[in-house]
Amino acid sequence: MKDYYAVLGVTPNAAPEVIESQYRAMMKACRPGWFASQRVKAAAEADTQEIGEAYGTLSDPVKRAAYDHAVVEARQREAQRRAREEADRMERINLEEARRKKDVEARRQAATRKTERMALAQREGLILTLAPGITLELVRVPAGEFLMGSAKSDHLTHDGEKPQHRVMLDEYLIGKYDVTNEQFDVYMKAIHRGWTMPWKRETHPVVYVAWDAAAAFCVWASQVTGRKLKLPSEAQWEKAARGTDGRIYPWGNQAPNEKLLNFDSSLLFGATTPVGKYSPAGDSPYGLADMAGNVWQWTADWYDLDYYAISPASNPTGPASGHYHVMRGGSYNRCGREDVRSANRHWFVSDEDYPCYGFRVAVNCSNNTDGTRC
Repeated sequence: MKDYYAVLGVTPNAAPEVIESQYRAMMKACRPGWFASQRVKAAAEADTQEIGEAYGTLSDPVKRAAYDHAVVEARQREAQRRAREEADRMERINLEEARRKKDVEARRQAATRKTERMALAQREGLILTLAPGITLELVRVPAGEFLMGSAKSDHLTHDGEKPQHRVMLDEYLIGKYDVTNEQFDVYMKAIHRGWTMPWKRETHPVVYVAWDAAAAFCVWASQVTGRKLKLPSEAQWEKAARGTDGRIYPWGNQAPNEKLLNFDSSLLFGATTPVGKYSPAGDSPYGLADMAGNVWQWTADWYDLDYYAISPASNPTGPASGHYHVMRGGSYNRCGREDVRSANRHWFVSDEDYPCYGFRVAVNCSNNTDGTRC
């Protein structure tokens, strides 16, 4: 709504004669000279029209009273609108503050849980030190049976995953995460090999690792930590990934999605992600991270398509020899939901690497000949 009092340059309580006098003065001032440009004349005409509208309203007592009432209502509506906006703004601020406090508390609780978990793991000897500030965390998998391989009802299964069968394993330890770049960097420096850690990817899983290099890392880490580290057997890897209930994926039977793992490069990043990025939603029943997606993981076993038909029911370690070693877990690189199943078996030659091949370590508890718990 136009402010007619401002147009005439008077106050809302101006007397009629003041309004009359101001109107005449302004109309006289708006008359352009004879030699004024068309632009100046058009502006003067617009001003004259606006002044006339203001005077026509304010010089008539009835119209002026109605205008004053409308102005009051308009100001009230504007004040109400601003009050609502302010209330909404304060509500948003309060909600944001509540979310911030909730996030801070969640992070605090997560940090507390991590500290407690790390302290417990340290007491149980599940934190291995590779170098000052660089550790490797292990998870305990209890002895017992589990279902290995795929059921006939799984339409994504391959022949090498059949028959599904029960396997008994002794207690063992396995890496909570894939071996990372910063952990592998310690090894490479220790053996004086030229290697540059990828920039800003310290906590990403190491890649371009052949089976031979992964096995050599385990030998070195065993010497450094005093624990006999190795690559997990195929059976150890699968039990750690799916637990004992025969689930298809580490988290259950729900189809993979971008909130659970890093897979299928056409859907997500097309590169590795930091280990544990999808924890705890994508973790296995034993709390292992990235057992599906991110990078393929080497196991200790040779590959044999028909091995399940003849494998022992207790602590199988794969064929005695072969041409390829088994890889598990799928990766970020063009791996669909069938590739990231816990029972899926992949294989590759031992002395070649690839940008999505990594590994994690394991410890056989039966190695403790003194009878102590590993």
